[in-house]
Amino acid sequence: MFEQRRDLDWTVVQPPRLTNGPATGAYRVAVGDSVRGGTRISREDLARCLLKALDDPDTVRRMIALA
Repeated sequence: MFEQRRDLDWTVVQPPRLTNGPATGAYRVAVGDSVRGGTRISREDLARCLLKALDDPDTVRRMIALA
């Protein structure tokens, strides 16, 4: 049904519960693994992490977990 494309760059981001709080910069990232102990992250911190991942070749075709 769907054509499989091997030439696409993708990244999966798995954040915990999102909050409307301010950015703290105090979050942990694991590429290709899970992060223990994180229960929430602000939307601002998530956005900053996503922007960093765009320029990081280590995140291409990988999963990113946040805590």
